Amino acid sequence: MGFRKSPRNTLQIYMTMRCEEKGRQMTLHRVADLLSELCDARMVAVRDGTGVLGQEMQTVLFIEDTGFQVLHGAARVTKEDESISGDNYGCICEDGRFVLCLSDGMGSGLAASQESETVVELFEQFLRSGFSRETAARMINSALVLQRGDGMFSTVDICSIDLYTGVCSFLKAGAAATFIRRDTWVESIVSTSLAAGLMQQLDFDTASRKLYDGDYLIMVTDGVLDALEFGREEEIMKELILKISAQEPKEFARELLEHVLRLGAFRQKMI
Repeated sequence: MGFRKSPRNTLQIYMTMRCEEKGRQMTLHRVADLLSELCDARMVAVRDGTGVLGQEMQTVLFIEDTGFQVLHGAARVTKEDESISGDNYGCICEDGRFVLCLSDGMGSGLAASQESETVVELFEQFLRSGFSRETAARMINSALVLQRGDGMFSTVDICSIDLYTGVCSFLKAGAAATFIRRDTWVESIVSTSLAAGLMQQLDFDTASRKLYDGDYLIMVTDGVLDALEFGREEEIMKELILKISAQEPKEFARELLEHVLRLGAFRQKMI
């Protein structure tokens, strides 16, 4: 058995164990419950595959459980006359942190989709390799700048939620506003920086907010806000977000997108 504190000062326990009594089994969930009582902290097993302890020796990592969980969902629509969306996103949940990266490629269609997909894939690879979010964003920018001959650039919109503390960190490069809904109010996190791939030195906007149980975090690309009245995009989006009755994230996103599409169609008729 080995005890240690992780870099974020949470408890981790490695245990090599087996059931001594022949034919007997014990679930790792039960082992975690026993450890929780001993450590006075809620522990959970980190393990792929079977969750049962038998006669074979097994080494299992138990970590202190997080205080928050994230449910997420997405809704998207392609641009008129296009068969594929130019936006892509990816999410990683590990080491007590939930990280989501959203990217909007230049233009629309397949070319834009390939650009934004490259950004998301590179970000996930860099993050899993141990780089910080800031370093990953700068490395992505350098990679895009090297391909400037193809005119390649994309927005970078990253939110990282610490599932132990509930603190959410934002990093934006040319990205649209992000919205937080809590009860009866909505706050927007805006960006004024350029997209990745345009400049050798990337200047991105950062911010952090404390999230609480029941909060909604809404990330969108420019196409969503562009469908709303110019100059009042964020104000109208806040009003729409407050009208959403759905609670499940995917349904929440779908309902919000439907509201935006209806308003966009109405604007086109008025013009």
